[in-house]
Amino acid sequence: MILTAEKMDIEKITLNYKIHKIIGQYTSALEHTFLWIVNADNTHIIQQFCIDSRIASFNSV
Repeated sequence: MILTAEKMDIEKITLNYKIHKIIGQYTSALEHTFLWIVNADNTHIIQQFCIDSRIASFNSV
C-alpha cells in the first residue's frame, strides 16, 4: 500500500500539527522510502506526524 498525499486526507491530518505545507513529495514503494519536503514549525512536529499517520511504521522517512 502506497500512502501519498493524494490517498491520505493530508489536509485534515496536518491541521492537527503545525505543518503548513507539503512542498515536494517522492515515495518509493519498492524501497519503502518517503522523501517529503515540508514547511513546519519544527522537526519534532514532522516526526510526530510520521508516527501518527503510520508512515514511519513501515518506511524510512
